[in-house]
Amino acid sequence: MAYRQRENKDRIRSTSNPRQEVFLFYKRESPLSNFYAARFKVSGKWYTSTEQFYMYKKADHFNDQEVKAEILQETDPAKIKRLGRRVKIDAAEWERVSYDIMKRGIWAKFSSDKTLKRYLKSTYPKILAESSPTDLKWGTGYGQTDPNAHDPKLWRGRNLLGKALMEVREDIMKRDRVSV
Repeated sequence: MAYRQRENKDRIRSTSNPRQEVFLFYKRESPLSNFYAARFKVSGKWYTSTEQFYMYKKADHFNDQEVKAEILQETDPAKIKRLGRRVKIDAAEWERVSYDIMKRGIWAKFSSDKTLKRYLKSTYPKILAESSPTDLKWGTGYGQTDPNAHDPKLWRGRNLLGKALMEVREDIMKRDRVSV
């Protein structure tokens, strides 16, 4: 439960909306990370992390059978990410479909595990932000210690991972209210 120890450090008030907190995450110890070890099943296939699901779907989408098979055999998310970089893609096409693929993986991860689902729901109503200093698509473009990481108006990155997590969180919360 190392993520609970980090939780208080990651809560920072947003200066753009002082009433809304920003919850920063980045390392594989965070359940919000794609590198976090979480076993889940989608369409009959088991995955060990959302990174594995995402990269598998990337290889599948671009019909790279060799990389696809290697990704399913690998469990280390960093190695999986490197395998996914070997897939030859059409950048515009991948931009078009990648967000929905990521959301499907996040949904499967959090909806299939009660502890992870509870954890994701506990972050409400915070703004979730992947505090990656280098990822301008999925992250904020700032590390956790950078003062700019705490203000969404200052982010260089699009924080698509944070947005996808918040959308899935909202969907899960709505489903849980309906099923009560």
